Amino acid sequence: MAVAVGAVAAAVPWRLSESWWLEVGLVAVLLLAGMAVVVDITDHRIPDRLVLASLVPTVAVLAVRVGSDGAGAAMPDVLFGAVALALPLLVAHLTSPAALGFGDVKLGGALGAALGLVDWRCSVVALCIASGLTAAVALVRRRSTVAFAPGLVAGTALVLVLAIFEGSPTWR
Repeated sequence: MAVAVGAVAAAVPWRLSESWWLEVGLVAVLLLAGMAVVVDITDHRIPDRLVLASLVPTVAVLAVRVGSDGAGAAMPDVLFGAVALALPLLVAHLTSPAALGFGDVKLGGALGAALGLVDWRCSVVALCIASGLTAAVALVRRRSTVAFAPGLVAGTALVLVLAIFEGSPTWR
């Protein structure tokens, strides 16, 4: 987890653009979500206060965009990103509440909203990576249940690093 957040934090200054507030906001989201990961690993729950706190940087970035270049274009992407990441998790939770907690659904929505600041389609990729990482951890540890939040945050961080280095439209 710390490696994923550190990779994003190291990549941000190297590719820092004139929209530095976006990068700072995304790193803040990852740091707050990282705190939720620690709680999920130890207590098998994700506190609502950490999920809400991880939404604050995304809202702040949208507020800055309103003042600079208008947030009207960014708002649908933020909503689509949140839905693209949270909806499949919600379906899994409703199908089998014991398999996936509602905290994971809420955290997925917050991370998807942050990814929507870059490109809402990043949320789909992050969910695929998160699912693959979590399944791999379960197989290696030979456990039927593992925390999903670490995979969510690691998948989000990896997608952000790839977006930074691939020159996502936001980072042009």
